Amino acid sequence: NIIRISAPKKQDLDQLIQSMIQFKKQKLQARYAHMVQLIHPEHKYVLDHCMCLYFEAPKSFTGEHVLELHVHGSRAVLN
Repeated sequence: NIIRISAPKKQDLDQLIQSMIQFKKQKLQARYAHMVQLIHPEHKYVLDHCMCLYFEAPKSFTGEHVLELHVHGSRAVLN
């Protein structure tokens, strides 16, 4: 499954990234696939190992900053 999150300001995505995504690189590189751990924002346990892509505005499908999470299809991860 693919979860797309779109935001007009990059700062809005940065908050989400800091609270839910753990990755080895210091910064998400635009249009590059990163293997990341998806973290539960409250309990801090690993929900999934997934692929993450970042698209900078205006060079995205929506024209905004977009974060794509390619996750496994379990209900727990999607919730």
